[in-house]
Amino acid sequence: MIYIPPRIRTSTPERRYRRGTTLLELLVSITVSSILLVGLSSSTYLALKAADVDVGPFYEANEGCKAIFELTRELQYAVVLNETVNSATLIEFTISDITSDATAETIRYEWSGIPGDPLQRSFNGSPVKTVIANVHIFKLTYHTRIAQDNAGRDSYFNTSVTATVQIGSDSASQIRTTVRTFNEPEASYP
Repeated sequence: MIYIPPRIRTSTPERRYRRGTTLLELLVSITVSSILLVGLSSSTYLALKAADVDVGPFYEANEGCKAIFELTRELQYAVVLNETVNSATLIEFTISDITSDATAETIRYEWSGIPGDPLQRSFNGSPVKTVIANVHIFKLTYHTRIAQDNAGRDSYFNTSVTATVQIGSDSASQIRTTVRTFNEPEASYP
């Protein structure tokens, strides 16, 4: 008979610890992650493509609103409307000094009347700047009030201006606003 000595046990059991992942496990996890990312990105792309909306008319209408806001803001402070050049597609007016050069400022908005041409603005005779491109309608309506002075002579005063702008051929992008002007004389007439 063969003698087998008994095993001597120590106070701490023998354990095998894994120190990390193997290269194979790492490659498998990277492959699975990349497949999931490709699937997620393609589904996101398809969802965005399906929800693609033409924002062209909205963008044009927004630009038109900005331009009309600028025109009305400046027109509210008009002290003189140049009635000799004003027409349905052109307005020129003078506002108080804002450049601190002790002279009044002249602002001019003009459209050629040809659909698709831009609405242009010049400030104190400077080169024109395009305010809105692709304008199809720019129409100004001048509202006047007749007053008589003490000698009985009629005087015409612009009391407000209605501006209508349509950007692009879509009539949904048409904007209309009326601006009260402050170029009436200080004396009130009956």
